[in-house]
Amino acid sequence: MQPLPDKPSDLIRLALKDEDKANRSPKYRVHMNIWHEVYTYDRQQLCHVCFAGAVMAFTLGAKWADDLEPEDFINGNHDKLNALDAFRTGDIYEGVGIMQLIGKVRKANIFDEEEFHPHFYFPIADYEDNRRKWRKSMFGIANIFAGGGL
Repeated sequence: MQPLPDKPSDLIRLALKDEDKANRSPKYRVHMNIWHEVYTYDRQQLCHVCFAGAVMAFTLGAKWADDLEPEDFINGNHDKLNALDAFRTGDIYEGVGIMQLIGKVRKANIFDEEEFHPHFYFPIADYEDNRRKWRKSMFGIANIFAGGGL
């Protein structure tokens, strides 16, 4: 299994592609509070995935019927999957902390130093309320990281 991208910008963009694939697939349903798990509704089985779960399914090749969490993956991928879970809610500090990039983010000076602390959240739309705005916010976060070379 290949490692996921080390740069948060690349990781988020990859996850956005996979989230879109999950949304278009008749076998998947995006539900941001479920990693990768099959549920039955009206006699139809669907694999529910979150932002990171979509990466498990489409990039990491997880089997459709497997119940999975980030800890089921190796090569540092579990940390990157957990970071995606933080990023999807706007918890930037937590996500870069999981990826051990706090020093690099500070050095890149892409976020206001006074605001970048353990309680720093990037304002982001709620996925279930407005997927389009959420995706726009996620692309915005990826672009900020990319602007700092991350």
